[in-house]
Amino acid sequence: MHRMILCEGITDAILLSYFLCKKFGWKFLKDSKSTIRFNITKHNQILNWYQHPEYEKIQLGIWGTGGLENIPNVYPLLFNRTMCALLAVRPDSVV
Repeated sequence: MHRMILCEGITDAILLSYFLCKKFGWKFLKDSKSTIRFNITKHNQILNWYQHPEYEKIQLGIWGTGGLENIPNVYPLLFNRTMCALLAVRPDSVV
């Protein structure tokens, strides 16, 4: 199961990451270990994945979207991936 936190920018994402790791024990996942990917094309965006040792089936993504105005643009990407997972189809096959 995947969870996603959307925030405005890189600084917000780093602060949230630090808080979750230091206070609650979440661990950073390297790109090769995350099971879902999004194309981050803008230089001011960041997406990191985390996993808690006690909840190995749950991955948490923290996505700094590169500005408040970009948050609405992320919703279609999240919705498309979610629907594909529910329907068990490949995300690149959905137009």
